[in-house]
Amino acid sequence: MPAMEVKERRYLILRDLVELYIRKGEPVSSRELVEEYGYPWCSATVRNELAALEREGYIYKPFSSSGRIPTPKGYRFYANWILKAAGLRGLDDEKALEGLEHLISGYSAQGLWKAAASFIAFMASQVGFLIPPDVEELKIVRAVLVRNRDKSVTLHLFTEGGFSGEYYIRLSRQVNDAELREAEEGLEELLRGRSLREVEEGIRERAAIGGGKAGELIGEILGSLGSGRRRVYMAGLENLAEAIRKGLDVKALLKFLGDERAFMELVLGSRPRGEGVQVRVGDLPAEGLEDFALIYSGFYRGLGVLGAFGPVWLDYARAIATVELVARLLSRPGAISPHGDHQPQ
Repeated sequence: MPAMEVKERRYLILRDLVELYIRKGEPVSSRELVEEYGYPWCSATVRNELAALEREGYIYKPFSSSGRIPTPKGYRFYANWILKAAGLRGLDDEKALEGLEHLISGYSAQGLWKAAASFIAFMASQVGFLIPPDVEELKIVRAVLVRNRDKSVTLHLFTEGGFSGEYYIRLSRQVNDAELREAEEGLEELLRGRSLREVEEGIRERAAIGGGKAGELIGEILGSLGSGRRRVYMAGLENLAEAIRKGLDVKALLKFLGDERAFMELVLGSRPRGEGVQVRVGDLPAEGLEDFALIYSGFYRGLGVLGAFGPVWLDYARAIATVELVARLLSRPGAISPHGDHQPQ
């Protein structure tokens, strides 16, 4: 048999072994594979291929007389195969998109993020999460200043896509209504059509040129402007019960998921470029997560990220299809209602 055909056969057996293990949760033998998938090859041939896959690091035996279990490398191969298969046939299920769109219609942005994370968790039977787009990367369409009781103001920035950011700023002195209105008009003129991140330094330079009390106030506001705090919306922690039942140590995972900043740094630090599903299996850059996988995708021009998180034996086909579906829906024009959700620092 040509070398390419041998390789194809070996990886077909690997794909089937991972699929069967995910379904049954028990070590898989060569006999079970032949019976389950009706191979034209005998058990001895399948055993030889399993031995080769074990040498290559895709599978292992938990004890000498048992069947085989996939390693993280084996799960990674399977997940990448699912991604390629999905790309070839397309996950373009308009009925599913329409059904999901109807399910989440009418939510404000905050409610939408929660509903999307819950939907991912339910459909994938794993932990679902969503990190909304960063307001500071979006173009501003309106700026509103609100005076507080103390020597402070709250700046509300409304952006494209219906998002908003809220920033609490302490001033050096009390301001009156006339000064506030003039400063608001000046801020809107400076900010409209730009993002904070794009032109932060340029805006401050221009603001410093303005004279009078309003110009000073604008400069003080922009000079004091801190970053808004992004949130992580998460659902489905109860889905880890099966992993616990199988003896997986989830302490490190729960600690990690409970640290919103650390989780966000990991996900955003390796965020997908643009939109499209990506998979990390057993290679997450955090101690104690060697037995876990992350399926995620960018949405809304890649500015937001959503996905599913679970043990390496999760149902990749189901998780990938769910993440892809939700990401496509939230990337559609008009999918997000005009109510922002961005927390102040």
